[in-house]
Amino acid sequence: PGLDQTGLQSLAPDGSLNIDYYNNWAAAPADAATQALLTWCQASGAFSAVIQPGSRLNPGLIVEGELTQLLANPASGQATAVLTLAVIKPAGGITTAALPLAQQRITGTAPLSGAIPAAQAAAQNAALASALTQAVALLTRYAR
Repeated sequence: PGLDQTGLQSLAPDGSLNIDYYNNWAAAPADAATQALLTWCQASGAFSAVIQPGSRLNPGLIVEGELTQLLANPASGQATAVLTLAVIKPAGGITTAALPLAQQRITGTAPLSGAIPAAQAAAQNAALASALTQAVALLTRYAR
């Protein structure tokens, strides 16, 4: 299962993926991470507007990305969140092509204080916050 599933994910001691179907996120991690990135970008104040796909506004910057990992690893005592982002300056007209500005894999980590689901969820939240902080810093370089 990918990050469109709500079960808490962790690595088992043998390296296999453990999905806890009884301890779930309120929303799929991929969807929640997308919304969190939008919210963090809005709160940063670095952008004149933050819009979602489908808007009639012409964006000055396009960000495409994916949450590729949100995982607790009790054996290493660490949680990890990985985002992959592409930053693109859209075409300025018929004769101007879109310009890729950056493509980056961003990794956030956080210490994991135990193997219980509450500790895993807290560490995964902290790892995602670390990754989002790095993502907003990357995007701020291209703002305005």
